[in-house]
Amino acid sequence: APRLVHREVRPGRDPIYYFDNVRWKQEPMAGLPGRYRAYFTTVRVDLEKVKGAYLCLKPFPPKMLAGHAALLLEMNPGGFQTMDGESADGFVMSMEAYLKVTQSYSMTWGQLGRFPLVYVVGTWSDFVFKSVTMDSSTVERWKLKLSADELKKLAVAVGRAALADHTRERYITTRSSCVTAALRIVDE
Repeated sequence: APRLVHREVRPGRDPIYYFDNVRWKQEPMAGLPGRYRAYFTTVRVDLEKVKGAYLCLKPFPPKMLAGHAALLLEMNPGGFQTMDGESADGFVMSMEAYLKVTQSYSMTWGQLGRFPLVYVVGTWSDFVFKSVTMDSSTVERWKLKLSADELKKLAVAVGRAALADHTRERYITTRSSCVTAALRIVDE
């Protein structure tokens, strides 16, 4: 889960936020087909550079009933970047069942609340790579029609949800899932 490490105050402007534990990318592991290494980093986020928001869905079997949801904040250049200055064009946040490497997600076990939950923050390109390359899925997205003020409020709500302490919460497929979390944050 991401963690706020610094808030840079700018008089008369929105602050700049620095978060660590953000998944920047994933790459295949040499000599290990089907295995990937995730790279996490510290990022700088300028909410004044959010230019759009999308509800994203990655369908999985059974496609008419199930899928993984996430929120995408589309960023102008310099809005979401590493401490080395590498920029990404999108900030993706999703709630996920917190699984060990040896576990796989089950909708039935998810309904029984067997999994803790975690909020994951990453880049748009990482989300697409994981969805398409690693999970052999697709990604659908719908742009949210928001005013500039609503867009800023959504960005703050996304950050607040990602940073909150969720250690006592459980992932429950129909009541506390990636879909319900994304819709709750948009509604907020």
